[in-house]
Amino acid sequence: VGFSANGNWIVGGDKASTSLRWSVQDGRIDRESAASIGLPIVTLDESKVVALTSEASPRLRIWNFATRQEEPSIDLDMPAESPAWVPFIANASKDGRTLVRAWVQGVAGNARFRLTSIHLGDAPEVRHRDFGPTRPTALGVDSRGPWAFFGAHDDPTQHAFWRSNRDGWE
Repeated sequence: VGFSANGNWIVGGDKASTSLRWSVQDGRIDRESAASIGLPIVTLDESKVVALTSEASPRLRIWNFATRQEEPSIDLDMPAESPAWVPFIANASKDGRTLVRAWVQGVAGNARFRLTSIHLGDAPEVRHRDFGPTRPTALGVDSRGPWAFFGAHDDPTQHAFWRSNRDGWE
């Protein structure tokens, strides 16, 4: 996933979706503070990791390595559907407080895509937009917030750029 904000730890996960951290100084793993909270996706502050659950109705979970406690999870307001929405690609701001995630539902010619922007603040904000069969090529977060680029692989003139703001995805 990346380095902690203070640069003392490398944060990542294992095959069992356990969030772990390794000391940059000596490479040792800090097993006492590990947590099975889901797929780690970004570091937050000096001692936290944000993870995504793999449940049918996904949630964001935040684990504090220092206190060895979980903070209140964030419901992504994605009711269980069949087939399920599966994480596709993601990105986050440098401080870990703004995330953008693309999801895919179905496969090949039946695939549908959804974008979710998440701002972690006093009152977390989650915004979704379905894009049908249009597949996002790249996601990012810059000083203006989350963005998504949609480009056609076979025609470089066909592309679109979307941003998430307080009104949703535009």
